[in-house]
Formats: sequence, C-alpha cells, structure tokens
Amino acid sequence: MATGTYGTIRPADVSPEDVSIVMNYTPSRDVTDNFVLTTLDATTILRPYFNNAATGGNSNEILGGLYNLRLPAETFTQLGIYTLYIRPAEIRTSITDCGVLSALPNVKGIVIDLSNVPSQYVNKFVAQGLVGFRIEYLNSDGSKIPNFFRIVTSNFYCEPVIQNLTNTLQKAVRYRYTEGQTNLVFCTLSPSSSPTNKPNATPYIGQPAQSIILSNTY
Repeated sequence: MATGTYGTIRPADVSPEDVSIVMNYTPSRDVTDNFVLTTLDATTILRPYFNNAATGGNSNEILGGLYNLRLPAETFTQLGIYTLYIRPAEIRTSITDCGVLSALPNVKGIVIDLSNVPSQYVNKFVAQGLVGFRIEYLNSDGSKIPNFFRIVTSNFYCEPVIQNLTNTLQKAVRYRYTEGQTNLVFCTLSPSSSPTNKPNATPYIGQPAQSIILSNTY
C-alpha cells in the first residue's frame, strides 16, 4: 500500500498502550449475524520496531509505522474468518462540568474529574497531555452522536472558585488553573468560540454528566 508524502498523513509512532485491537470471528462468509467480538491485549501482541544504524537512527527511536503483530495460537483455534480492527485506545468518562476560567471568562471548556477516568489512563491527563485528543459525545441512551467531535487544544489541573456575579444568568462557579496536581482537569476545545459574524452561535462542547469518549489522534 502506498503512503502519500504530502499533507499531514505520516506513519504513526505509537506505544502499544495507546492501541486497541478488536477481533471479529465468523465461521464462514455465509454467517453475517451473531458474530463474536473479542478485545485483544495490544501490549502483549503488538511490538514496535526501533531504528538502528542501518536506518540512520538510534536504538531508542521508534521506527514509525512498522510494527510486529504476534497473534497467539490459542486464540485462533477454530476454522473460519478472523478480522482484526486496530484503532486508537478509547478512554470513556463523563463531563463533570462545562465552565469558564475565572481570569478569562471568554475561555470556555469542559471539566473532567479524574476519579471517573479508568486507572490505566489517568497518566494521560497530566498538563498538556491530552492536546490533540479527539472527544466524541454520547446521547442519554448511550448512542454516539454520529460524525461529531471536538479536539482538545489544552488541558491543565484546575480548581473551582466562587465569584459574586451581578448577572444572574451566569454561573457563580468558575475555574482557575493550579500548579499542583488536583482531581480536576480543565480542557479547552476547538471549535469553542462563536464566529464573529454571529456571536450568539456558540459551538456545542457538551453538557455536565454527559458521557464522552477520548481517543488519541496519533
């Protein structure tokens, strides 16, 4: 398969921890219903290659786009058709609040409570660790809003502050960044600002308690 040399498409240099592998098994091409989906452990079956002197790199540099997929024989014991779907790992959590910064009221974002994040992904939520991640939104019935997403442009630890506001339509709870680690992370998204030709058309960035899916765009 050819890879274009122009634009933003490039071979990915990701860690197996950032990958999710889903296996679909069907006994024959005639069976199109009741197929079985299984999640495989990418950290044990996917291995990146590293550069060396022959490739002009060093042994600590991942050779982007080239990986070894080692499939365990005990998983493929039956005759049939196996399909492997390799995708970015999905982090499922919920929005704690949608708010603004105390010092910059025009900066809108979502707040995520780390206690609602799966433990194996908490290390991604360090300052600026989510930049470039894609956020997809789920409806109240659990279905995903199709073809709709936002991109994280920044994320920092934050804490809530109470402000006395003369406008009763505004929320009194706002947020400010903190240097130390807290349990809350404030994420700014794109797009989140209204167009200049229609200031009241605020882009949708989610609502409190809404379930979301974060995935990397490596």
